Amino acid sequence: STEQQTSDDLCEPPGDTDIFLHTIQNLSNSFTGLATTARQLGTLQWVFVARSKPEMYSNVPNDNPRLVISSTGLFYLQVFHCTLSTGMWSSQSTSDLKIVMEQLGERSGYVVCPGIEFSKFEDKVAFMKNLRSWGIPFHRYDSKNCKLWHKPPNRVRKSLYSFDNAIHQDMCTPCRHLVTALRRQQHTVKKTDKAARVLASLCAKELYMSPTSLAKKRQNQAKERT
Repeated sequence: STEQQTSDDLCEPPGDTDIFLHTIQNLSNSFTGLATTARQLGTLQWVFVARSKPEMYSNVPNDNPRLVISSTGLFYLQVFHCTLSTGMWSSQSTSDLKIVMEQLGERSGYVVCPGIEFSKFEDKVAFMKNLRSWGIPFHRYDSKNCKLWHKPPNRVRKSLYSFDNAIHQDMCTPCRHLVTALRRQQHTVKKTDKAARVLASLCAKELYMSPTSLAKKRQNQAKERT
């Protein structure tokens, strides 16, 4: 990602609208699977660049990341309406813009982290402090340190896997660690519940035992402890 430059370092903006649109279109054509949309907002011309075929997941809110480019020379990358990186460009200096645009290309390996299917855990697991909940306009759970936009190592085509495996494969490292912690906590809760049910069952049986049988059971338990 690129950092926003100071006013002393700004490039000259692209200027002419036709040159601006032509430059962006040529850049996007250099990368596979990108679609561009041009809009006039007030006196400014904007171009939105995104994947023509965004990632799709089952029952997980997802977003198609987009690169927003202004004719003033400003550009920024957005995922879930969060700005992840910003920069400046000109028709003579497009290197920073090309780096971000290359990430959007379908062959780059970059993906949106799908977050966590918390519905699998919420009935048994207490809300963890490093778990983040998104509200309007959708419900999403992820780690507070979720990268949102990243390049998973050793990514394999989704067609080889189920949706669940594909989702886990595209998770960022902080979300994977959180899922591991949630599963561990869920396993602990299940073991505790099982022990409580066994104890409750034993207590219920003792209610129907005769005093003689109950006393004999206590004696046997005492012998087992010694």
